[in-house]
Amino acid sequence: MAGFQHAEPFSSEERLAVLRFERLLRLLALLRQGPCTREQIFSSLGQHYGIDREEASDDARLRGAHRMLERDLAILEAVGVVLVRERRGRLPARYVLKDDQGLAPFWSLSDTEVECLAFLASMFTDPYRLAPPDPTQALPQPQPRHPFADEVQALIERLAQQLPPRQQQRFQQWARTPYVYFNLAPVMDYLPYQELIRKITRAIQQRQHIRFTYRPLSGKEVTHQHLEPAYVIQMEGHFYLVAYHPERGRFLEFRIDRIQEQSLQIEPQLTGRTRPRHVLTFRFWLDARIAEPGLSQRWLSQMVEREEMRMNEQGQEERWILIRATAYSGWRVIQQLLRYGERAELVEPASLREEMRRVVSKMGKLYGLGLHEPEEVR
Repeated sequence: MAGFQHAEPFSSEERLAVLRFERLLRLLALLRQGPCTREQIFSSLGQHYGIDREEASDDARLRGAHRMLERDLAILEAVGVVLVRERRGRLPARYVLKDDQGLAPFWSLSDTEVECLAFLASMFTDPYRLAPPDPTQALPQPQPRHPFADEVQALIERLAQQLPPRQQQRFQQWARTPYVYFNLAPVMDYLPYQELIRKITRAIQQRQHIRFTYRPLSGKEVTHQHLEPAYVIQMEGHFYLVAYHPERGRFLEFRIDRIQEQSLQIEPQLTGRTRPRHVLTFRFWLDARIAEPGLSQRWLSQMVEREEMRMNEQGQEERWILIRATAYSGWRVIQQLLRYGERAELVEPASLREEMRRVVSKMGKLYGLGLHEPEEVR
């Protein structure tokens, strides 16, 4: 410890006692992180048990390490640490820490940090998880489940349990009666797709190609192969896989719940270098009142090129701005501009404007406007 000076040099027995004390502290800290097998203990603390990678095959050293670990576990149990040895089938036995009798110190946060921890908890749980529904309160309705919500929530609660009692009480108070609701729940229950997302992310990590059967909006299943998965992203309440499609020569978005999990296969070939994703540049007019607080940051980039005055149906002047922006997906550009309704006009590229005309024409037919649908561009 910095600044600490011993009056006299350590004796050999004192040095051994210090090393044992350090080893016990590290072992206890490791067990507090979760269940551990002997192999995992030696992998993390090998140098403290006299073994390393070069000498791991030395039978005499391994036997000595096992005896040393047995003594250390016995010492921990003798001072009140509760350990359980679990064995599941043919898997190696694990040591599970049930109670450390307060030997490991609490970690402390500021009051603001405790409130932030509770705020993080609210992002992955519905408002009624910790508090029963109260019909007199205008709380948000329970949300569909995020695929990793339970795991994130368990981690946050585990961190909260390591706080001092006063801060634990503050965390529970803020978690039970949050004042800010910022739930990351999707629009549908994605918990059943957790393992599918894990398989895809492993393929991304290992840079492997994948193939699967997909059910698009048309309902006709399509098998895609040799895809180069890039990442999984949550957009507008759904989870999407973004992958490069070699046959189409571009990146496509696949909604996770439309991928048949049983059809997903990892192909042996590697993806090679990372492909840059094509960026689409487009321009659109927007009612300046929508952008009064500032331009939305929903696009990859955006800038105002110019403005003009237009006359509305009541004969009043309105200020409109021409925005130049970039995005990955033309389909998403159209979907977003449709949200602005008559307060936005897509200008270019011409192909995207034509696609917008087709979409608006079909909408007009649904509402009985009898608009003429433009012919398909061939």
